Amino acid sequence: MYNASINITIVQVPSKAYANRNKTISFDFCEAFNWKTSCKNMTDKGSITFPKNLFYKDENGQSKPFNGDRVNVGGFNSAPLFLRGDKVELKAGYSYVNTSGAQITETATIIDGYISKVNAGVPIQLEVEDNMWVLKQVPLTNRTFESGTSLESILSWVVETANKSNALKKTNTQFVFKPLTTTTFDQLIVNNETAAQLLNRLHRQYRFFSYFRGNELRCGSLRYVPDEAVTETFIMNGEKGNVCAENQELEYQRKDDITLSAVAHNVVTENAGGTTKDGHSKTAKRRLEVFVSLFNGELTSKAIGKGERVPTNDEGERREFFFPECKTEAELISRAQKELEQYYYDGLRGSFKTWSIPFVKHGDNANLKNPLYPEQDGLYKIGAVEYFGSVTDGLRQVIELDFKIDKA
Repeated sequence: MYNASINITIVQVPSKAYANRNKTISFDFCEAFNWKTSCKNMTDKGSITFPKNLFYKDENGQSKPFNGDRVNVGGFNSAPLFLRGDKVELKAGYSYVNTSGAQITETATIIDGYISKVNAGVPIQLEVEDNMWVLKQVPLTNRTFESGTSLESILSWVVETANKSNALKKTNTQFVFKPLTTTTFDQLIVNNETAAQLLNRLHRQYRFFSYFRGNELRCGSLRYVPDEAVTETFIMNGEKGNVCAENQELEYQRKDDITLSAVAHNVVTENAGGTTKDGHSKTAKRRLEVFVSLFNGELTSKAIGKGERVPTNDEGERREFFFPECKTEAELISRAQKELEQYYYDGLRGSFKTWSIPFVKHGDNANLKNPLYPEQDGLYKIGAVEYFGSVTDGLRQVIELDFKIDKA
């Protein structure tokens, strides 16, 4: 028999108003929690809901009640139990007896972040965000990065600035970084932005994805790190089925029914001939743009010249790609075609609900099995996961598929 196991740890972070808040408190129960994680959304976020008639353990391991002990949950006229900026960790999983008769507790860290808002009504709800919350609080000094600055240099500066911030100093946390793309930029000006706003601008302008994996900030046009992916098997039905029957949003599609297209672009710096007053070669920027489509197994492509318009998207899925490493239209077309081919397959699309184990993260692989319809079997990249826990439904996770890996 599997019994749900939950452990929540909240580390109070001192503030100007409450300089002596420094307790570590823990709970082994909550009314409900949810958490959505995806590399596409930049910030992982969710909430934890507590009933007010609940005991917590203080830093000395003593049990204390929410009510009956004059605990100030929201902080109105004394030091609050919870405060925006407090560090939160939630681990969840199951306790069970294995085949050898040993008691096993198998948990994973679901939530690792900071309280972004305290809703101190009844029930009490804490809104939580991951480490990106810290970068939303970190103002960057105004700075100009000259042409040729690498993404690695920019991320290093962002992380160094964040590591000096009060938010991280108070929790003894340090960030590291990992560029997922090797590239350099034309002149990049930082003006009155937070660290998160700068990362968001890199996404808008260059389609770079930024997200945290633990305390590691990742950024680039790639989303996944292949060698860290874990593969877990999910069986759709039958005696060994581990996929919930309800709330399935999976749809099987054939390639015949799929129309895909994409616009890919980059800006290159070219020699314009001649020299400037200070003796440097004159340069000019040129935007490269191509259109690629995939329909009925046929790839078509064309370069979009100056003054030309991209064909309208009357049907199917349209994507946009930025490939800073591509210096010609031919290279853009080749990269865009490879990206589109990832999503052109006979197979499943959508999401499905399962129990908390096997635990997976975005970037892992889901090996889907359907004993009734074996033609739907396949290995898929996981694009996002939403985790749920409640006293009524137990522990669940909703897994969203990105693309099929083992295409025929």
